[in-house]
Parts: sequence; structure tokens; C-alpha cells
Amino acid sequence: MQDRFHALLKRRLLMEAEQKPPVFPWEKEAVHYDAESTIEAQPVLAAASVWLSQIRHMNLPIPLPEAVMTELLARCQSALFSSLREGAKLVQAVDTLFPGQSQLLNNVAGYVMVSPARSSVAKLQDLATELGEELPKSFEGAIDTQQMALSLLAAREILSTLTLKISTQQPRIEREWLTELGAFTLRMEYKTDCLRIEAELPCGGSLQFQGEESRSLVDRDGAGRLNLEIREFAVDRVYPLEVRLGEQDVLTFAVNVQR
Repeated sequence: MQDRFHALLKRRLLMEAEQKPPVFPWEKEAVHYDAESTIEAQPVLAAASVWLSQIRHMNLPIPLPEAVMTELLARCQSALFSSLREGAKLVQAVDTLFPGQSQLLNNVAGYVMVSPARSSVAKLQDLATELGEELPKSFEGAIDTQQMALSLLAAREILSTLTLKISTQQPRIEREWLTELGAFTLRMEYKTDCLRIEAELPCGGSLQFQGEESRSLVDRDGAGRLNLEIREFAVDRVYPLEVRLGEQDVLTFAVNVQR
């Protein structure tokens, strides 16, 4: 039954893609996001286990293994600074988990990107119901297309959380990231001449903003607040903001300053 489910799903995805390739909301015509041939090389950043609590608490129907979460978090941090569009960034974030399956991965990514109501997980559940099956209890027990959908959904949420878009129309933004050591909170305020960044750390750590020609760094030994005021920045640019807790690897946010 599982083999039949896999074959039916794969055939339906490929047939629908051939007849009408999935178009992402910002596109007027279909674009093929080939992770193996068109994605620019990006450095893979380390992702320490202290940061994985956030992913464990995502609203996914099946929990992700720690190795998959670690890979996704590292790849998403790399994809943050790519010039690729959002759909291609998703493919870039998960393609190493599914080598040699770029066509099927692109098809599933199209359905994930369209809207929550038409997510791949919903489609997979509908097909499972038709065959009298349910989604498996574990990631390892899922078929390839289910694993792709789950990984892409997780990557989309990670990228969204790590991307800080701020502008005069949206001058304040706040993010919370759950860690093994407690919640980390980040607040940012944008004024025409400066960016004010405030972080609440659950333990000692540091906050670093990488500007065009200089970097700003603050740290503390124990839990508490850190503040940065950035005056040298340009609009329509993306800047790395690195958070470190104790001796753990950094978590990198992308600060997107818009008009």
C-alpha cells in the first residue's frame, strides 16, 4: 500500500507539473529552480544543538530527526544571503537531503510555496485518506515526497524567522527563538539615521552586526540585555546579525533594511 501511495503521489505531482508547472505568487510564468545547477555556492554555517529547540516546537505533523534539523538550520543560514528568490532559497536549504531528486523536489516546493491551505502536507494527507492511510509517525517512515514537504515547510519557517525586514513603514520588529538554555528575544527599531538593536539573552553571550566596512560587537558574561546602535548602513541592503550564547556556535539573522 505504501508503494502504491508513493507511485500515485509521484505520478500526480509530475503530471500536474508538466501540464501546469507550479508558479510562485510573485511569478507570472513558471520558473524551474534547479538546486544542482543554478544555485550560487554559499558557505554552510555551523548549527549547534542549543538552537534546535525552536525547530522542535514547529507545528509540523511529524517531528524531524536532530540530524535533519541541524542540516536545515545550517543550510537556511547560508541561504539567507543568497540573491535567489524565496522558492529557490527553499530548494537550496533542503537539496542536500535529497540528492539526485531535483525535479521532484522542485515540484513539491511549488506546492509548499503557493499557500498554507494548499501545502504539500495537506495534499499528502488527502491522498493518504483516499488510500485509507495516514501520515506515518516518524520522519524515517515517510516516503520521499512527504519528507520533502516536511523539510520544505520547516525551511520556510526557519528562513522567515531569521529574516528581519525593517523599514519606515514597519519601524519595529521582534523575534523570539527558543534555545536549550531558555528563550532568546531580539528587538529592532529603525529610524532614518540609526538602527537600534536590543537582545535579551538567557545566558552570557554576544551580539555582532556586520556593516559595510566595520562591525559592531557587544557581549556580557551572564544573562541579560545587550544593546547596539548602528549608524553606518544603507537601505535595500542585507546585513548579518550574529548571536552567540556562551561557547556555542552563532545563530545568524539577516537584517534587511528597506525604504
